[in-house]
Amino acid sequence: MTIYLSDFKRLGFRRSQIIPFLKEHGIDIENALEAIQSERAHATLVTEAAPAEPATPDWRVLVTTWNWLNIDQCAHVMLDQNPIVDYGLNYYDNADDWRLWRQTLQEACTTIYPDRELRNMENKGVFQISPTDLIEWSQRNGYRCPLIPPGDPLPTTHAALKAEVERLRGELAKASTPPKEAEYLDPTHPRYAPELAAAVRVWCAVSGPAPRRTVKQTILGWLEANEPAVDSERVATVANWYKKGGPAKALG
Repeated sequence: MTIYLSDFKRLGFRRSQIIPFLKEHGIDIENALEAIQSERAHATLVTEAAPAEPATPDWRVLVTTWNWLNIDQCAHVMLDQNPIVDYGLNYYDNADDWRLWRQTLQEACTTIYPDRELRNMENKGVFQISPTDLIEWSQRNGYRCPLIPPGDPLPTTHAALKAEVERLRGELAKASTPPKEAEYLDPTHPRYAPELAAAVRVWCAVSGPAPRRTVKQTILGWLEANEPAVDSERVATVANWYKKGGPAKALG
C-alpha cells in the first residue's frame, strides 16, 4: 500500500512533524522528494530544449516540385487526393469521380482545340503532365486545382497565418463596401446641379416604357414621383433616349 503526505495531513499531522518523525525511524523522504523534484525539472528542461521535429510539407506543395505526373495521378490531384496513395479503385467511394476526371484529362491531352488543350509530353503511350501545366489548364477552364503554385506558399507560423487572415478580411471588406456615389450626385458638392443629378437618376431607373406609355411619359412619371423639385420637362428632354416618339421596347 502506498501512503502519501496528504494522507498524514488528513489525520492532522503537519509536514514539519511528519518528515522528522519518519527520519527518526530510518525513513528519509525529504531527500527523496528533492530527488523527484530535481528529476521532474530536468525532464521539463530537456523537453523544452529539444528541437521540434520538422513537419512534412503539405503534399499539395511538394507535388508542384515534380517534373511531371501521369494521367492517373492528375485525376487524384483534381479530387484533392495525394497522388501516391493506393486507393484501391475497385472499392473506394470516389472511383467513379476518379474515372471521370481521368477521361476528362485524357481528352484534354488529345484535343484539337487549343483553348481546351492540356499541354503534355507523351512518352511510350503515357501522357506526362507538369504540375504547372495542370494548374494553368485548370484555371483556364474554370476548374479548381488543389495544387499550390510555386511562390504562393502556405503560412507556416502563427504570425504569418494571422497576417494572412487580416489581409483576407481587408479584401472582403473592400469587396463588401458599396461604391462611392459620384460627386455630381452629391447634394453637398459646391457644383451640384439638381437637374443633372435628376437626369442621371431617372436614366438609371427607367429602362423602358411603362405599359401604354412612351419612354418620355414614363420618365416624366418617375420624375414627378421622385424629383418633384426639378423642371421635369427639361430633365426628360435630356434623359429621353428614344426621340422617335411612340412606343419603344424596354432595354436590358
